[in-house]
Amino acid sequence: MNTLQPQHPHDCDRCIFLGHYYDGAQYDLYFCDQNGFDIPTVVARYGSEGHHYLAGLGCVTPNSALEAAQEMAGRRGLL
Repeated sequence: MNTLQPQHPHDCDRCIFLGHYYDGAQYDLYFCDQNGFDIPTVVARYGSEGHHYLAGLGCVTPNSALEAAQEMAGRRGLL
């Protein structure tokens, strides 16, 4: 498996791929600036169906895929 590329299709061309998170499932992690129309957010995609994702800085919980995405985005200076 190539860990440097997303494993699940994602249709937002504004999102920046951050990496992966594993907790029994594999998540592709993203940061999205939402084109300046809303507050920036993080996304954790766990499958190829359109609804197979978690998103939102307000939904971040400890030890979660979204927390990992938030931390990765912060380290890259995106948040």
